Amino acid sequence: MAGFTITRRVDAPRDVTFETFIDFAKAPERIASIVSVEMLTDGPVGIGTRWRETRRAGAGTETAELEIARFEENEGYVVECESQGCKFTSACLVWEDGGGSKVQVALDIEPHTWGARMRLWFVLPMIRREFQKDLDALAEAAAAEHVKRP
Repeated sequence: MAGFTITRRVDAPRDVTFETFIDFAKAPERIASIVSVEMLTDGPVGIGTRWRETRRAGAGTETAELEIARFEENEGYVVECESQGCKFTSACLVWEDGGGSKVQVALDIEPHTWGARMRLWFVLPMIRREFQKDLDALAEAAAAEHVKRP
């Protein structure tokens, strides 16, 4: 198992930050590497929400199907995905921090094949950089959303 944890302060209250982070349909507008998102379930986001996400990856794109495995309104959620011979589990926690909020994202990667284990050590730093960029973009979107609200 491999992974990392990233924490970021957001200049928006916890509820605005959480709403921004779980608005998966708007991710292509907010995150440069996401090409498209296709929601596979209807209704409000919660346990069982699924979507197909296509991202730029190197010279091409990669598509993965993701699902919410755990969900606590305005507190956090866990997303799971199987891709490239690995199980990816990402947990996002949000809490109040003064006039804003803090977000902590943790990613655990469990390779299922020998090839995936070997590749993982080469690509893990790139995955971490992409998660940092995603987190920064979502934090900016949440701050902008907060400014728009009365």
